[in-house]
Amino acid sequence: MNKCRLVLIATTKPWRLPSAIEELGDALFRYDESVNVYADERVPLLYVFSCKLEPMHAFKLVVREPPASIERVIPVEYLVELTANVEDSSSVKRLIDVLYSLIRDRVKDDTIGLEVKPRGFFMLGGDDKRWNNALSNSLTALVGLRILRKSDYVLKLEDTRYGIVAAIMKSKWDRMQTWRKMRLGNTSAEESKR
Repeated sequence: MNKCRLVLIATTKPWRLPSAIEELGDALFRYDESVNVYADERVPLLYVFSCKLEPMHAFKLVVREPPASIERVIPVEYLVELTANVEDSSSVKRLIDVLYSLIRDRVKDDTIGLEVKPRGFFMLGGDDKRWNNALSNSLTALVGLRILRKSDYVLKLEDTRYGIVAAIMKSKWDRMQTWRKMRLGNTSAEESKR
């Protein structure tokens, strides 16, 4: 039997947690009967564990019928169990060193977007803006990437109870609103190419 692992995280509004859990479970249960969805007690964040599904496959199954009560879904491509403090440049460098293999293998050119969501679990000492600045500077200095506000691909870092979830995905593909618009056909030709 395969070991169950964290495959997705999702965000929602606090009052939508029960329906979000049900929608995620409904989307995945027929593909893995052992799927479990847990809500974090501290933040409106959902953790999806599966014994059979890979993160990107689970992500594709969810966005096929985008849940109404979910705001964002991120596949757990990489899980970093390293505590870092934004005020300690050596701990930020260690985080970049750990993420380097993911970045190197997935970034085709030298530019990428960056979205950071620190929540005080593993990413300590700052807000989104401070973390974004610290990581942008480190990625530029240590890896040679240019961080752009608007880029086709984005490195997403989500601070969770289980570690820092990292994923590289097309811009705005984590947002269920994007998938709902595409499903309804209310999107421009440029957005649907992404």
